[in-house]
Amino acid sequence: MFFSKEHYEVFLEFGGYGQNDILIRKSKAKLMKPAFTVVRDESTRCFLLFIRGAISVKDRLTAATAAEVPFHHVVSQEGRGSCIVVGHAHCGMVAAARWVADQAIPCLRRAIEQFPDYKIKIIGHSMGAAIAAILTYILRENKKLSSSSCIAFGPAACMSWDLAESSKDFVTTVVNKNDLVPSFGKVSASELRTKVMASSWAPGLQEHIQQKRLLSFINHSLDLIRSYIPFVSSPSSKVADVGMLRSCTTKAGMKHSKGVHKVVKKHSA
Repeated sequence: MFFSKEHYEVFLEFGGYGQNDILIRKSKAKLMKPAFTVVRDESTRCFLLFIRGAISVKDRLTAATAAEVPFHHVVSQEGRGSCIVVGHAHCGMVAAARWVADQAIPCLRRAIEQFPDYKIKIIGHSMGAAIAAILTYILRENKKLSSSSCIAFGPAACMSWDLAESSKDFVTTVVNKNDLVPSFGKVSASELRTKVMASSWAPGLQEHIQQKRLLSFINHSLDLIRSYIPFVSSPSSKVADVGMLRSCTTKAGMKHSKGVHKVVKKHSA
């Protein structure tokens, strides 16, 4: 709704926003460049940065770029200075968050200078929520944007545990208990594999997989044989060949009987 051309006017009307309240609007997603928009919300005295979830092929390619990359965050602690939290995060989502930061930070700085009592909230869903969480870390390291907080709806698994724990004060996640996306990551996949291999039905599963592989190999071999032996490849060709054989045999028999009949006539004469 925040990005569709058809519903853009409806969105403005629903939120009570005017054109002057829309600070940035990037509606077309690219690889590691998600669609997002920044809105000034006068009722909550916040600048809202919305990041869309994965709905296009390029969004999904961003999500599929799932290698781990180092991602460190400086956490400010009142009365005790600051400390660095070391961890790893999702490569594609970190790249996407950095791109959004490059696009949004200059605009947000100007907006905060104009409205110093406003807060910054980053909101996202699914992949957009994961990018929003990572983006919040980045924005909070900027002194003028240190009030940034995040509301993440069903965020994808995107960072190591220590990093996630360090964001409890400024990232709020909302997760449906049956939602697979937030709970499925590298660690959970590894645990699932370990449990499956240790379970009592693991040998049966392995045997089933081996049988399927064997059947696949046999079928492939038969297809290969059929491709080289034409009369094996099609039952209809077999019927045609038999028909031709029968017709040839019948013609030969007729010729033979005619020859015998002629010989008999000569002898009788």
